[in-house]
Amino acid sequence: MIDPSDVTAVIMAGGQATRMGGRDKGLIPLQNRPMIEHVIERLQPQISTILINANRNLAHYQAYGLPVIQDQTTAFLGPLSGLLAGLCYCTTPFVITVPCDAPRIPTDYIARLCASTATLCAVSTGGHLQPTFARVHQRYTDNLQAYLDQGQRAAGQWLRRNHCDPIDFSDQLSGFVNLNQLDDITQWEQSYLDEA
Repeated sequence: MIDPSDVTAVIMAGGQATRMGGRDKGLIPLQNRPMIEHVIERLQPQISTILINANRNLAHYQAYGLPVIQDQTTAFLGPLSGLLAGLCYCTTPFVITVPCDAPRIPTDYIARLCASTATLCAVSTGGHLQPTFARVHQRYTDNLQAYLDQGQRAAGQWLRRNHCDPIDFSDQLSGFVNLNQLDDITQWEQSYLDEA
């Protein structure tokens, strides 16, 4: 088992959010609060070290009192670029990623990923890998940099190529619903009201 103190959580808010009309996804209101606040709220009881990966509106993200790191390139290379930034910045052996559009991240997310002794693991739901929810050891930093330098961007492909250990979260499917479009937010808010 990996000690959570050896892990840094990186909230991924550095994308272009093209399906959100280019708006900064982490700052889009969800239940009258920026989406990223929901993710921070779910993560803070689970882990002591959290970073935010963002490439715009940096002052807004810095206001949460967490370190804000940018991609090492301005080319918006996707979630792997945010992971690489986290690996390069953090001082812990491991990084765990969570996208800013997953407001229901499970309350045992960190614990279950840390239960695996693998150096590389990611969430699996219903047999499908969820590549933006992963725990990665620092030893993969150069490997990931080389992959991106080759023009590769697919996170799932990189994880499989490096023999990622799948961690089954099929019992918590709702925890890994990404709000990729404005309609998704409306549906999520209605679902929350229905459960209340």
